[in-house]
Amino acid sequence: MFSFINFVDLPYHSVYCCSKGFLTVLFHKALHVVFVIFWMAGLLYFYRLLAYHSKETEINIIARFRLMEKRLYFYITLPAAFLALATGLHMVVFLHEYYMALGWFHAKLTLGILLFFQTLWGWHFYRKLGSGKPVSPIFLRVLNELTTIAVILIVFLAILEPAHF
Repeated sequence: MFSFINFVDLPYHSVYCCSKGFLTVLFHKALHVVFVIFWMAGLLYFYRLLAYHSKETEINIIARFRLMEKRLYFYITLPAAFLALATGLHMVVFLHEYYMALGWFHAKLTLGILLFFQTLWGWHFYRKLGSGKPVSPIFLRVLNELTTIAVILIVFLAILEPAHF
């Protein structure tokens, strides 16, 4: 069935995946990438909305921001974060020996965990702004930029898989 694949040219994990269920791993990897894209889009926009919200003074516009933030967080960002986590954990459990032996994967996993906690932390800022307490829009924008930097690092780690990291 996979006679067109030259296993000698593939990295170790591709051959390993083939022996354990090639299509299952590729399917979960594709789902993981899709959910991470949704999660990061939601997280980046969520912090941007919070930054705009923190500068706003008009009641009607604040109410609109609150509604947009709540819908974005609960309908897109948080579900996508949990689904990205679930599909990622599935791949790690399925290929535990491979991934746990790689330094780049530990760095990627650490950044992913930090982004997950930043996702949860965003709800704290939502509640704080909702109760009328001030949050610095500059601080929220810095968090937004840190998210961008973390995503760039994760993508480079996942694609390049640096051997000596």
